[in-house]
Amino acid sequence: MVPALHIEPSTLLQVGNVISSNITTTTLPAIAGGRKPMEIALRVLSPRPAPPGGNTVARFDLETDDGIRIRDLKLVESAGGWRVYGPKHHGQSIITFPAGLVDRIATEALRHVGTAT
Repeated sequence: MVPALHIEPSTLLQVGNVISSNITTTTLPAIAGGRKPMEIALRVLSPRPAPPGGNTVARFDLETDDGIRIRDLKLVESAGGWRVYGPKHHGQSIITFPAGLVDRIATEALRHVGTAT
């Protein structure tokens, strides 16, 4: 059995530099026990512009460098800024993101939505 990855809710994700046109490096700070921070590259896949008339700008998939894929994320423009929402199951969010990571994901998704037609 593969052990589950656990990240404390108070842990903030800090985003690094863009390392190519569609991969962003994200640094997870050390959590506990003196472990070193780890870097994760994020890549926006399959950007799909949303139909006009709502707050949803696009849907897209996200992949980490180790092959984890999060499908059907929704990029929404709100009065408070950009939001990224994951799919829901029985009305509950399957995944949530800290604000700093949402900003980076939204920026990357917007870059890719402009090129998807």
